[in-house]
Amino acid sequence: MSLILIQSIIPKKEQITSIVFICFSIFSTLILFYLDESSFNFSWMKDFGNWILFLVYFTAISFLQLLFKNTLFRSLKWINQIIASTSLSVLLIVLFVMLICVN
Repeated sequence: MSLILIQSIIPKKEQITSIVFICFSIFSTLILFYLDESSFNFSWMKDFGNWILFLVYFTAISFLQLLFKNTLFRSLKWINQIIASTSLSVLLIVLFVMLICVN
């Protein structure tokens, strides 16, 4: 009985992956908006239109992570998939921010 209870409490690999991807997407989107939308402050949160754009950024970053995990890094172990997908997403975000800052 206690073994079944313990197994139900411990999150499965896919749940952990989803939690990590969601947390990373929120954190990276907050950083992007801090740098891009409101010039190094969080005043962008007052505008409803920025929240819609936040959702678009969040969805795109989450989709990229899942895409990388399920295509490029399919053959890796699950923890390595998370690390590789998140790292590649960070690289693309940095390149995107650099592109924005140059213009």
